[in-house]
Amino acid sequence: MVAPTLAGIAVAIVRGRSLSSAARHIDQTCGFKDRVQTALHFLNMRTTDPLHRLQIEDADSHLRSIDPVKLTPILAPKYWNFGILLAVAAILLAFLSIPGIPLMASSESNPVVAELKPAGPPPTTIKS
Repeated sequence: MVAPTLAGIAVAIVRGRSLSSAARHIDQTCGFKDRVQTALHFLNMRTTDPLHRLQIEDADSHLRSIDPVKLTPILAPKYWNFGILLAVAAILLAFLSIPGIPLMASSESNPVVAELKPAGPPPTTIKS
């Protein structure tokens, strides 16, 4: 169980996206003509040039107009339903395969139970 999780984390770390690759993806998908990449470059330079400020503000205004869901939609994998069905079946099989605890009645009298039994005849019920 732990090995696949660790493998997934390792792949995510190795193949993780940098800010520049994310900016490139946004520019290509939204048709921003390198606005975001240029603004990111200017932000990393930390200059006070007015032209750089205008470029950053322009990219900011364009970025505010996009919908992140349309930019990169999150879709379920192709075999998602099949995986859920297999998981439910595995859980059901796990519960059904648990052996029952055998209940065994003792033929010997327990002294504690014998003390609790009433000494006289059983109580009678009144019928109305």
